[in-house]
Parts: sequence; C-alpha cells; structure tokens
Amino acid sequence: MTTNVDLIIKAGADYQHDFTVYESEDDSEPRDLTGDTIEGEFRLEDANGRVLFVVTPDDGISISDAANGVFRMTIDREKTESLRFRYPEIYGTFDLELTPPSGFPRKRIVDGEFTITRDNTRGNNS
Repeated sequence: MTTNVDLIIKAGADYQHDFTVYESEDDSEPRDLTGDTIEGEFRLEDANGRVLFVVTPDDGISISDAANGVFRMTIDREKTESLRFRYPEIYGTFDLELTPPSGFPRKRIVDGEFTITRDNTRGNNS
C-alpha cells in the first residue's frame, strides 16, 4: 500500500521523517525490510519535472527497525542550501520506492507533494 504524505522542508535545515511500511492493506502487518532497498526522487512541479535531488541508502535513507518496517528519510541541509529561489517557496512531488532483494517487484511505498521554504538566515536563496 502506498502512503501519501505532504512534506514541508525548510531550506538550510536538516529534515527527518520516519515511515513504517506495511505488508497488508489495513496497516496491521508491518513489512520486514531486511535486505530491501529504498530510494526516491524529489522533482520540481513544472513542465519538465526536473529532479532536484535523490535519496538513497547511501545518502538519506536508513532502515532503523527492519523487523517492524521502520525507516528514516533524512534530507540534509546541503541538499536545500544550494537551491535558488525565484519565489519564497519551491513546490514539487516526490516518491519513495522499495526494491526487495530479488529485484522484483519494485513498488512505490510513499508519495506526495513537498514545499521547500526559503532560508532567509543564510541569504543565499534569493
């Protein structure tokens, strides 16, 4: 089952969000994430859908409790500090996909919209 979540991320600050993946449609049985790979893309909400950044097991995704289906997504401030803002906020969509050890089937486990708000303190996002 795909979980829909909308995120508000502050540019220039670290962001973390914990998720639980369920095997069942009624969210009663967590999926054992042992050996699974989770990765995702954050894309601009424009005609081209340009990729702003990705999260991978090496950069932003960590499985914190495999047996209970829990993982953490971390977006470190370096990913958002370098963004250039034409407006006070950047909008887009994202999804996170899970690939089991066998490589099939790959499935979407989280999707949604995101808003990144400008970092006024650093002054580099204008």
